[in-house]
Amino acid sequence: MKVIDLSQRTPAWHQWRIAGVTASEAPIIMGRSPYKTPWRLWAEKTGFVLPEDLSNNPNVLRGIRLEPQARRAFENAHNDFLLPLCAEADHNAIFRASFDGINDAGEPVELKCPCQSVFEDVQAHREQSEAYQLYWVQVQHQILVANSTRGWLVFYFEDQLIEFEIQRDAAFLTELQETALQFWELVQTKKEPPKCPEQDCFVPKGEAQYRWTSLSRQYCSAHAEVVRLENHIKSLKEEMRDAQSKLVAMMGNYAHADYAGVKLSRYMMAGAVDYKQLATDKLGELDEQVLAAYRKAPQERLRISTNKPDQPVETPIKISLEQENLVLPGDSPSSFYF
Repeated sequence: MKVIDLSQRTPAWHQWRIAGVTASEAPIIMGRSPYKTPWRLWAEKTGFVLPEDLSNNPNVLRGIRLEPQARRAFENAHNDFLLPLCAEADHNAIFRASFDGINDAGEPVELKCPCQSVFEDVQAHREQSEAYQLYWVQVQHQILVANSTRGWLVFYFEDQLIEFEIQRDAAFLTELQETALQFWELVQTKKEPPKCPEQDCFVPKGEAQYRWTSLSRQYCSAHAEVVRLENHIKSLKEEMRDAQSKLVAMMGNYAHADYAGVKLSRYMMAGAVDYKQLATDKLGELDEQVLAAYRKAPQERLRISTNKPDQPVETPIKISLEQENLVLPGDSPSSFYF
């Protein structure tokens, strides 16, 4: 491999990453990442969209903070030394990796510092855990760049290490290289890859752009008026509550009052039944398998938001899907690590 003299997380490092296919991008390109699609990665590399800013993400910050501790823990456990570095594959510089560490044998060691729940899931399910399945692809890419026969995937949490020795998978690496080179060709030619309807954003084209823009302005205008009226209603309700509390105080011990256009009645009402607690007390804790037999059919929901600077960023509403067949991007799940 060819070592590249770069400091990770610097502007030069980010530019270097954009100009190739990195190990952390391998799961995305192979369609194995639940957090980003190949189309989204293509759009970022071609400049159509900006990459998500993860600089203040608590999971990312935790990983950066704990990585030196994880590195020392692995070094102590193996009486070895890990050298963090950036490199490109000898056979094709498109394949790149930012290694958390290369050991004395020239093997990549990928360090993960996840939250407690993810760490415990890895403990319980080992190679079948979601984290292992995702990062196994990343380590295979690192093995390719380092031209090694194996690599290491290490999870670190509160001085505990879970280590996986990962052997080079020649068949998978052949598939990975073919897929990555096809993806890179799309980046170079700016030819759009297929989108995932469940994760990628719908973008209108042609005449549909004008209709979408018109409907968007219509919605935003109505939304702004709704916000104005809701704020006014909120203020009026506060006035009503203030007057009501003073009227009730004037009634003293009387249960009823009817004067000057306002009629008041005070009465007792039975408390609501806590059916969830009732079921727990009488039937015990019910697992999902039992509840599934009584669960109603799923219902489709739509969340729509505006991003005008003078309006709330997000306003969940309910819309009848029969009224408007609008296509909106789904929620993007957040990575449990980064």
